[in-house]
Amino acid sequence: MITRHQFRLFVFYPILVISLVMMCLWGAAPFVAKHYLQDFFQQHGQSATLDAPNIDFFPPRLEVNNLIVQQQNIPTLTLEHAELAIEFWPLFNQTLAVSIADIAGLNLNVEQQANNWIIAGLDLAKLTSDSTEKSDVAESNQSKADMDPNANGSPWRISVPQIQVKNAFVDLTRDTKQNENAQTDRLGLTYLEVQNLIGQGLDWQADIALSAQVNDATLRLDSELNYQKKQANLVINTLTTDLSVDSIRHFLPVDYQTTEGDITLNTALSLTHDATSGQFKLDASSFNLDLKNAFVPVKQAQSIRLQAANLDLKNSQLDYALPPKATDADHEIINLTANTKLTLKASDVSIQQGEQSLAWQTLDITSPIKAISDESGYQLQSDRSTLALSELKLSSDSLILSGQALALQLANLDLTLATDKQIKVTVDSQFNSQQMAVKQAGNSLSYQSLALDSQLAFLQDAQHTQAQSKAFSLQLDEFNGDLINGQSISLQTTKLKADQLTLDQTTDQSPIATSLSGRQVSLSTEGLDSYASQDKRLAAWQSSQLSGVNFEQQGNLFSVQAERLDVNQISLSDHLDAPDMPALATLGKISISQLEADQDAAKIDTINTQDVIINLLLDVEKNLANLVSINDTPATLPEPKLQPNATPRVSDIRESSPSSTQETETTESAFKAPYQLVLNQYAMTGKSHVYVKDDSISPALERTLDIDTLTLANLNTQDEKQAMDVTLKAHNGKYTKIQSDVTLWPLADRLTMQSELTIKEAELPPYSAYLASVLGYQIDSGQLDLDLKLHAQQGLLDGNAHILLREFDLGGRQESGSIMQAGVVPLNIAVGILKDSDNNIDLDIPLSGDVDNPEFGWRNFLFLPVRKALYSASSNYLMQTFIPYANVISIAQLAGDQLLKIRVEPLIFEPTETQLSENQNDFLVQLSQLMKDKEDSQLKACGVTSYVDLGFDTPPATLDESQKAQARELAQARADRLKDYLVSSGIRSSRILLCSLEIDLSKDSQPRVELNF
Repeated sequence: MITRHQFRLFVFYPILVISLVMMCLWGAAPFVAKHYLQDFFQQHGQSATLDAPNIDFFPPRLEVNNLIVQQQNIPTLTLEHAELAIEFWPLFNQTLAVSIADIAGLNLNVEQQANNWIIAGLDLAKLTSDSTEKSDVAESNQSKADMDPNANGSPWRISVPQIQVKNAFVDLTRDTKQNENAQTDRLGLTYLEVQNLIGQGLDWQADIALSAQVNDATLRLDSELNYQKKQANLVINTLTTDLSVDSIRHFLPVDYQTTEGDITLNTALSLTHDATSGQFKLDASSFNLDLKNAFVPVKQAQSIRLQAANLDLKNSQLDYALPPKATDADHEIINLTANTKLTLKASDVSIQQGEQSLAWQTLDITSPIKAISDESGYQLQSDRSTLALSELKLSSDSLILSGQALALQLANLDLTLATDKQIKVTVDSQFNSQQMAVKQAGNSLSYQSLALDSQLAFLQDAQHTQAQSKAFSLQLDEFNGDLINGQSISLQTTKLKADQLTLDQTTDQSPIATSLSGRQVSLSTEGLDSYASQDKRLAAWQSSQLSGVNFEQQGNLFSVQAERLDVNQISLSDHLDAPDMPALATLGKISISQLEADQDAAKIDTINTQDVIINLLLDVEKNLANLVSINDTPATLPEPKLQPNATPRVSDIRESSPSSTQETETTESAFKAPYQLVLNQYAMTGKSHVYVKDDSISPALERTLDIDTLTLANLNTQDEKQAMDVTLKAHNGKYTKIQSDVTLWPLADRLTMQSELTIKEAELPPYSAYLASVLGYQIDSGQLDLDLKLHAQQGLLDGNAHILLREFDLGGRQESGSIMQAGVVPLNIAVGILKDSDNNIDLDIPLSGDVDNPEFGWRNFLFLPVRKALYSASSNYLMQTFIPYANVISIAQLAGDQLLKIRVEPLIFEPTETQLSENQNDFLVQLSQLMKDKEDSQLKACGVTSYVDLGFDTPPATLDESQKAQARELAQARADRLKDYLVSSGIRSSRILLCSLEIDLSKDSQPRVELNF
């Protein structure tokens, strides 16, 4: 048993001494710590003041208050309060349990130099150099400990119930570049609270709440962290950031130093990562980003400016899975799922690049999105997405685009990208835009509104591509297009609808096979107007409707079917600056029903036109004055002319038959069959007429032909036996009637037809200028009745024209000269002969001809036989008229009995004779009497010398000058003798004209005087 003395000696006194030592150390520790702390800063040229630290050993605790470190009276470090306490006994279990961790009122000056850091006035380079040796020793000891197999390798566990930091700030000064002012930033934690911090090795968890700032920028965070080796979870309950670019401007690269903007971020989200499965999951219940008054320089002369932008994500989920990599990288699988509601708003946005800019007032995008990625591919889905854009403006050197509003809505979007390169997209889309305008190089396009609805489907794989639109609908209002050359077009309303539109491409063929088809397509327009210039309208109509269209197209092959086309109130070629000049044509309505067409033929059931008015105004040069021309070149109305091969022939069809097609396709010169047309019926109804005014003739022609009925039936260029019927009923004024019935075989090798034409009481004087070139005389008066029956069989014409001319009188001569000029009997003599007692001419004229004859022409086909008939009927009378002058006049029929040629016999002389003889007396008496009877006639007398006058037996090759002079003298003397005789007989000398002298060296020549009226 221990005695009392032993207890005192070995127990009590040692404990007492230890307690006294501990109490001394405890009491002296604050003052010693304060002394060494002050001495430390003093060694580095600074002064430090602080309250005596509170130090506890059981449990370990340190408290520092009112620490102030100064350098040249400038604070470099201030600390109002700092306290740290740990629990003693958990240390034996490798647990660091921090019971208290508080910091308040910390202000620290940090200076970054070019190659060094100054922290709280302490040169970090010097501190690190002093501790290098110690750190080397520590590292050596640590390496030995690491190599010790008996060392305990389990990590320490850290437990902190609460960490609080209040008003902790760092003033960071950067002086890293010469010749630049130092930049000072204030970084701080106004509040930081970490609760339930527990960690060991790679496993940590904590609840973190903080409020921080960088200069004027602030950050507020409330989060929960749970990080483990196999799984990590981060929950951000709230994250709020207010950031002005001014606060961080000097942190930005030099090219972005002029950036402006204020950013506000509010979000709540959670992050989960599973290392075992490779799954990463992001769940954002809210994400809201605001940007205001932003300006971002992108490149040189390129920038982005916006007044405000907002990005809002709600209830967003993102799942990403990447399992451990397989041996072959192609077997790597990525699983991605996302469910996002996106809202993006931006206002007063401007993107500038040199002279090019893009700007809009507001942009609003809202979209709930679901994305999935797995081993089969990628899939993107959205129930309803919207995009709205207002006050859009795009401008460049030559292009300006502007629009008041754009809106796009996508519903039921389903996008699939399969791993086998197959792409599939389905979406219901709606697009609307308001007041769009485009200007480029003086050309402009604009419209008031555009609405487009469609159910789209797109499918693409390695061999095939298909795009399909169902329930397609487009409406365009107030469309206007203006070209720099003055041309323009406008449409009040355009509507296009289709049950289905399909585009197919087969990409595994060369060339790529492309087909386009449509089902139940309809197109309607209202208020079309097109102009060649401001005052010249090309075409206009009030409304049009095309319905029931089905079409298919593949390469050069196509087919179209349309149920009906109606166009109302059509106007063509109208000079608006000349109100007295009517439009070239106007139609009340045109209707086409049951149209079928392909690359070879077109079939139409019926075409109806109503209230057709055609106005043909010809100027003095025979140009259509009221025809609006785009290229300003005067348009001339062509003279009707029948071309022999104008219609397809039976031989053409046979040559292009299917049996020969394959053979001809192989040659470049293969014959291509003419395009075929089948028209069951055409009809012109209503109040229709053709108005003609021709200022190229004098007097000007002005006539109106009113069309009562015009029909065409059974036009079929595919059937050589099918005849086409054309019927016309018309009138001019109250009394002139025209009726025509024509049956024509269009496919005949040569013209084959049967026709009847009846004209009643047609006044002829207005058409005098047209007929004068054929008849040779103007028409002073006359009325025509015509009954024409004309048939053609394979180009050979056969027919008869019954003509009745009432009061038909000819006026001034179209042909020059006198009554018997050039020996032709004038037509007016023949007309006068044929008139009956009622002053009428009644003729039956047989007609014949060959349409392939180069001299055949429709314009003269009728009037030349009329002229021929007039001459033929009057030939007997003319013969009897000139019998008293048989010695002087001889009559012969010329040009197939169409003309009568009057020949004046010459006055014959004996060789070398110049005086008139008795042998010439009868001739001279009849010539003198003829001149007296035809007082308006003039006589040309031309003296002629023959080679016999010069003493030659045969015609010489040439004559010398003396011989020529002798010949001219003989000829002149003979002409003078004849003129003297006629003047002495009472004929005026002015009616006898002496013409140039002649020398006739022909074999049968005679000395004479040639005469001609």
